[in-house]
Amino acid sequence: MHLKSRADYYGRIAELSKKYGFVPCIWDTGDEGNGNMTIIRRNKNRGILDYESLNAMRAAYGLPKFEGNSIDALVEKSLDNSDREMKVIYKAQSDTAETGTLSYSFAAQDWSQYTAMSFDIKFKGSSSSWSGVTLFNMSADWKWKQVSLGDFDDFTGEWQNIKIAFDGSSEPGMDFEDISKVVVIGINVQGVDVDASLELDNIILWKEDGTKVTFLDFNDNKELKCEGIAVGGLAPSTINDGETRITTPANTDFTRVGLRSIDIQQGPINAIFIGNEPGSAKAFLINGLGQMIATQNINAKAGSNSIQLKAETRGPAILMIKQGSQVYSQKVILK
Repeated sequence: MHLKSRADYYGRIAELSKKYGFVPCIWDTGDEGNGNMTIIRRNKNRGILDYESLNAMRAAYGLPKFEGNSIDALVEKSLDNSDREMKVIYKAQSDTAETGTLSYSFAAQDWSQYTAMSFDIKFKGSSSSWSGVTLFNMSADWKWKQVSLGDFDDFTGEWQNIKIAFDGSSEPGMDFEDISKVVVIGINVQGVDVDASLELDNIILWKEDGTKVTFLDFNDNKELKCEGIAVGGLAPSTINDGETRITTPANTDFTRVGLRSIDIQQGPINAIFIGNEPGSAKAFLINGLGQMIATQNINAKAGSNSIQLKAETRGPAILMIKQGSQVYSQKVILK
């Protein structure tokens, strides 16, 4: 009913446009997920996606119909749970940093037999200032570890396959507080004035001998929890079999980042940051709402570096330091 009424709507708009001298036009929106309004595709595999809506518009001008049927195929695909993905939209209009969180919680699992995780991701987004996408885990007593997947501009807007080693000594690599007691995995998207979308599929755990286990493929109606500025759910997968995907290696050397001590006074927070190599780094202080409340750029040297961040707010926050592809964070209580 919805699809037929949509075609009627386009047809009526075209009729009124013709009557009053307007020229109606359509374009490819690029969105082919569940609930989209796309009629044509003019990039890869160009063609017509919604014959009924296009033909309704053509009929208003006395043009012949294109042969084809979309409604039956769309309905069949929407009812098919055999090939799903997680699809999420992030929107925030604010002059402070906002966070959208995807997370999946489960009973404690022993991942010590695995050496890496891979997943398919399609991300595109804009931010008026600082931005970042991070993969995180929680283990043991809900201790948090994470690794940066890059800034918004580091993503292609096409499907990519990213592989993350379970070892903080490789890039991109992720540490665990206790890999034998993993309870949460997730992705954080952060930025200022964010407008972004993310599609996620095929989360795989890898063993050292190259064998793999599918952890989540979203075909069993399991989905990630959306929090903050993240809004989404399950949708038909848009990965095409013939589409080229980029594989990110899991064994490139990188500079590790570490926090060695934190001293919280009334007002400032002081910390010692250890860098293995010299290079630029950045420290952030993020409150419980995901807002960035303090920041400091660091020209880090190999070895010990001091940082001091001042915040006027009190209560729980996250101190985060980013250098290269590695991010280290620690929960703190501001006094």
